[in-house]
Amino acid sequence: MAKRVFKHSGIWFVVLLLGVLLALWWGLGFAEQARQQQLENEEIERILDERGEARDDVAEDTADDVSGEEPVIGRAATIAAVEAQAATLLPGTADADDISRFWFFSDTEVYVEYTVAGEVQMAYLENTDGGLDRVAHYAQSVSGTWELLDGEEVLFTKPLRDLYERDSKGNWVARN
Repeated sequence: MAKRVFKHSGIWFVVLLLGVLLALWWGLGFAEQARQQQLENEEIERILDERGEARDDVAEDTADDVSGEEPVIGRAATIAAVEAQAATLLPGTADADDISRFWFFSDTEVYVEYTVAGEVQMAYLENTDGGLDRVAHYAQSVSGTWELLDGEEVLFTKPLRDLYERDSKGNWVARN
């Protein structure tokens, strides 16, 4: 007795193979979507600070010039206000030219590093609706640590986050 050969067995094999390949392709598409979603979630978590508040500089490039268009709403205004009121806000004989760095904790809370008679000092300022207020005043010790001179200790409760320094043209730019 002769074996029966199915005339259409090759076609069924191709259809089955295509079905398996289609299922793999479809499944891998979902895997890629899941991987992309996980990357987006990790990026969002990186942007959020430890309190769950979104950082203010996420939407804009932090390397933008502060004196031109504002990379972050409020920071350019805070820098300008500090420079305008430097003599009254920063203890000593500081003026706008003595300021070397701005370390922002948020748009309205900033550490201002400046030099008075060769000594590096730092003031922590809050920009409220009533204007700028100095909360703390620090001096850098010989060992490089900050010593509180007056005000309330905020250095460890409100960490230095976003650094702004002058570029070669004298404009304030974000450095991190």
